[in-house]
Amino acid sequence: MRLQKFLSGAGVASRRASERLITVGAVAVNGELAHIGQSVNPAKDKVTVNGKVIMPPAELVYVMLHKPVGYVTTRAHFPGEKSVYDLLPMEWRTALWPIGRLDKDSCGLLLFTNDGELTQKLTHPRYQNEKEYLVRFTGTLTSEARAKLQRGVNLEDDGKTAPCKIAVINDQEVKIILREGKKRQIRRMLAVVGCRVTFLQRVRDGIVSLGNLPVGKWVKIDSF
Repeated sequence: MRLQKFLSGAGVASRRASERLITVGAVAVNGELAHIGQSVNPAKDKVTVNGKVIMPPAELVYVMLHKPVGYVTTRAHFPGEKSVYDLLPMEWRTALWPIGRLDKDSCGLLLFTNDGELTQKLTHPRYQNEKEYLVRFTGTLTSEARAKLQRGVNLEDDGKTAPCKIAVINDQEVKIILREGKKRQIRRMLAVVGCRVTFLQRVRDGIVSLGNLPVGKWVKIDSF
């Protein structure tokens, strides 16, 4: 298999990040510096990252967490900050990574895994994976503004957003389906049309729905 696929499957990093590790010379195969596109046989080849031997995972793990507001999506700990990793069992805190992120002020469905293939399919733009959000806001979302958002709007330093779907629940609440993930995208999109997001919850990621999972709790998913 491709080296970057092996590394992501072993939980080292995503495929893209694994490619960067290879590029900077952090990866070796059988004692020789690795190169992009190289293939390895996990049963025979010795793969190291910064001198540490990498073994393939014994089990692929999939976990859904209902992220609360006020938690950051990072392993790094900063004074006064709470991390989503604090909500997971100790054995998963270094073995799993999040598929995408939710900002500190948002809540809802957050997936964790050690499956690099799945991470690629759910995050790479070419796969057009849908993510659905429940959004509450202040301001007035006119039909013209909604149509503008659905066509795509320009975000400063980030270009134009891709077309999206918006379903109106009431005057201050909508559901939005995106197929991309720019930083704080929904908050910035609504701001363009004069609205301010007061509540943002991811309720679906691809085929996985949040359902009635309590806030702050996690559940293991058998497979994808």
